[in-house]
Amino acid sequence: MSSIRLFSGFLAISIVASVFQAAWIISLAVFLAERFPLLSGGAIASGAIAFSYVTSILARGNARRGLTWGLQIIALGMAALSKGIWWGCLIVAAGLGLVRASQLSLVAGLSTLEPSRAFSLYNAAINLAYLMGGIAAYGISSRLGWNGLWLVSAIVSGIASLASLFINPVPRSETNRTPAKWQPLAVVALLVVVTAYFFVAAQYQTVLAILVEQECPRIRSGGLGAAHGLGVLVFSLLQSAVRGNKGNARALAVGLLFVAGSFVLLAATARLDSLQVFVSVGLVSVGETVVGANMQALGSRLAGLGRSAYWLAALVGYLLSGAASLVWQPALRQAYLLTIAGLCLLSGAVALLGLKRDR
Repeated sequence: MSSIRLFSGFLAISIVASVFQAAWIISLAVFLAERFPLLSGGAIASGAIAFSYVTSILARGNARRGLTWGLQIIALGMAALSKGIWWGCLIVAAGLGLVRASQLSLVAGLSTLEPSRAFSLYNAAINLAYLMGGIAAYGISSRLGWNGLWLVSAIVSGIASLASLFINPVPRSETNRTPAKWQPLAVVALLVVVTAYFFVAAQYQTVLAILVEQECPRIRSGGLGAAHGLGVLVFSLLQSAVRGNKGNARALAVGLLFVAGSFVLLAATARLDSLQVFVSVGLVSVGETVVGANMQALGSRLAGLGRSAYWLAALVGYLLSGAASLVWQPALRQAYLLTIAGLCLLSGAVALLGLKRDR
């Protein structure tokens, strides 16, 4: 099978598999907030998603096999959730971490494209899944309830695991590129950006999802996830068409500036309205598109996307998000959102200073 057909098949399987993973991520904070109203749904959701990165850190071996096993574990966890077994979310998180590490290793191993373009296409595929996942989360949970959503997710994950068997195994040496010998400052700078990126992603999936659910009932968390997925999908496709984008510090800083602007806009009023949310999603979509592809391209050259440091930084980002969610209060919303904007600006400055000699 040609590399183009193989990579295209991999992207198709990734889209199908990720639709209900996205629905789970988008809905988890709201689901937990409804089931456990006395606890912080945002903090618990961030903790559960952070747990998935532990699996990513520990992932080893053949990437295709890891993808298949990860999807089967997700199916098992979703089935447990559909039966009301709360710890099913931990099983889903474990499978999600294995799938995530395997997918990113396969992007590096299956594509013959320049790295940032390959990752832009991959990000476009995943965000198409997020768009579909947001719609699925809203539509299925409204009609069948949470248990129905998890049951459908289990079935689809099981089917995707069977489809993944048709991806030819890729040797480990092909999926991990040889690490570049960068200066320690560059390593620290990149890991700071990774931590900030996943911290912001967690905030959008948890605190902002709950806020939109409460203040913008016409959008709801599913609509937020769908709009976010659509925005990143469009901008990822545009970025994948641009040649010569190999990953650089300036692009990271510009992307983080857009993300900071998104949170400044959210902090501008005492209560959210629909237009404000959609403009904010547009800004963060541009920022995440630029940061994500460049960050992944730099990461694959720095230490290989399957290596522990990258995933450890992502884990720290989610843990920090969970800790921050514990202090969230409506009365502190403007200070809270502006603090996140400041964190993005600080991370952009670190990227410029630490990666200015990026090769």
